[in-house]
Amino acid sequence: MAIEEYHGLHAEPPERGSEKIVWYPVTARHPSVRVKAHTCEAEPVVYELCAAGGLMHIRRTDRRGKEVVVTETNWVKAAEALKMWGVLVQDDPL
Repeated sequence: MAIEEYHGLHAEPPERGSEKIVWYPVTARHPSVRVKAHTCEAEPVVYELCAAGGLMHIRRTDRRGKEVVVTETNWVKAAEALKMWGVLVQDDPL
């Protein structure tokens, strides 16, 4: 597959009984955030797995309404962020 054919992972609807992810307003905690993985940009809601300052978080960009709304999870250790990411993409590989 050529790189231009790759659109990103697709987020899956949450499974019944799965832990709910809590979203917060974006905070400027670090001047440089690296996006490690992302879901498909063609979808109205895009998720990004981000890393900065030794922590990770997930950023959500919701383009379904009149305004674009960007929120994020708490900044947590990598293991916890990767667990949340796995729930979002139903354990698709990074």
